[in-house]
Amino acid sequence: MKPLVTSTSLAKTVSNSFLALLMMLSVFLLSNNVAEAGASIGYKITNISITSGQCVVYGYFYNNGNSGATVTQIKFFGTITNSSNQPLYNFNQTWAGSNCTVGWIGAGSRKNWSFTSRKNIYRSQNSGLRWNINTTVSWRG
Repeated sequence: MKPLVTSTSLAKTVSNSFLALLMMLSVFLLSNNVAEAGASIGYKITNISITSGQCVVYGYFYNNGNSGATVTQIKFFGTITNSSNQPLYNFNQTWAGSNCTVGWIGAGSRKNWSFTSRKNIYRSQNSGLRWNINTTVSWRG
């Protein structure tokens, strides 16, 4: 009498099933790691000066995302000190609406931009400035 299942056919069936399972698992894992499309905009401060009693922040917006967007608001908060660590200015300002005219930042691009404080600083100093300023950028795509 001939067996219904031979060891060779059983091995092929198990092998094919295992390969199918591996392929389904890899598709599932790859589909969960796909990044979402969209903008990812930030602001990098490159320099700060105090001129005519006002603080000027120099830097650039950058977009690490894969689509462009329009900057709608930027918030600065932190401190500026001199080389002796004496506080010169506590920065806590928001530019939004008509005060934030940065405009469109394309995917993978950057745009130089500076901001001038609305408060007067009575100590003018441009050398030895240190800053610890955080930024939060809002945009719409």
